[in-house]
Amino acid sequence: MDAAIPTDMDHTGEVSGTAGDGGTVVAETTPAAAAANLLTTTTTSPFRFPRAANYDVLDSSFFTRQSPPNSQALPSPDLVRCVSLSMQARIRPRLGSFLRPPVVFFRHRGLVVKYGHQVSVAEAHCLLFLRRFCPDVPVPEVYGWRQDGRQTFLYLELVEGYTAAQLWPFLPANDCAALGADVRALVETWRRLPQTLVANLPFIGHANGQSLLDWLFINSANPVAGPFPDVARFHDWLVACSDSQANANELPLAPPAPPRPETSSAAQIDRSLLPDDAPIVFTHGNLSLSNIIVDPERGLDGRLRIAAIVDWQQAGWYPDYWEVCKLNWHQIVPQWGSGEWADRYLQLKRTREECWEGWERIMLRRRM
Repeated sequence: MDAAIPTDMDHTGEVSGTAGDGGTVVAETTPAAAAANLLTTTTTSPFRFPRAANYDVLDSSFFTRQSPPNSQALPSPDLVRCVSLSMQARIRPRLGSFLRPPVVFFRHRGLVVKYGHQVSVAEAHCLLFLRRFCPDVPVPEVYGWRQDGRQTFLYLELVEGYTAAQLWPFLPANDCAALGADVRALVETWRRLPQTLVANLPFIGHANGQSLLDWLFINSANPVAGPFPDVARFHDWLVACSDSQANANELPLAPPAPPRPETSSAAQIDRSLLPDDAPIVFTHGNLSLSNIIVDPERGLDGRLRIAAIVDWQQAGWYPDYWEVCKLNWHQIVPQWGSGEWADRYLQLKRTREECWEGWERIMLRRRM
């Protein structure tokens, strides 16, 4: 499916569109958007991300498979909330929250809705980008999105299968090794994506050129995470924030405040271990077993088949060591992933082994 670009307003005030070069973009006035504009307004890009708050991808299979086409609308936010409350009441009280309720399934329509205060349209942007420029990487199709109050609703393809986390305890070693090799090949595929597809200036930021949404950054004590014009400025920001010296009101591209003298020694040591010459590559940022969907049917060769890689909200353009460091981080935060998966089976090349020690200390300070 080609990327969707806003083209017109329908009678509901929502933007609908199909692939193209023109469109209507809803203006954003947040500090993050202002910073992103510094990167994007002076560049030309072959890919334009839809900036509308409410959007239907009319050339997606959800709409084209209807008879007649486009005859049914996506479920409204109110309907999604009602189904979610009903589901939670049946399964477990207090299962969800306003920030990130459980996903809602509309199986008869091949649809899943991911919604909440901490859900971002940036994830939908990332999926549109990957489906156009990286078709060998299986990801859910995007049908549209809505923003209602303080909550965002992403309408995505329902991918049938099991998570690798569900299967992992029961898989023989040869299946684990094959799955690791297949995921590693996918990682290498998206790392080869040229950043010039979205901007002709290098930056550290989300897939769409806006702020990073890594869960290590998202809390009320931290300023907006970028975008940053280079790796060095990103590293400066990481260390400044970990040293509790970042000014939450400054623009993301402004220089970070200097660390306090009494803590500058440790901060400077950690800063020196972060390689400013690291290449910028596309990164998933959360390759845990729970984000790998395995097809319920094996291939003709008997191998497990990856149906989809999901949960791309934390993805973006990062230094090349970031994917590996996040996997290592999962090992010291056990509920986030499996150390065996990262070390023994996925075996991503550790191109920046020397920076792990400093990176780990920085992240531990951020979580204190």
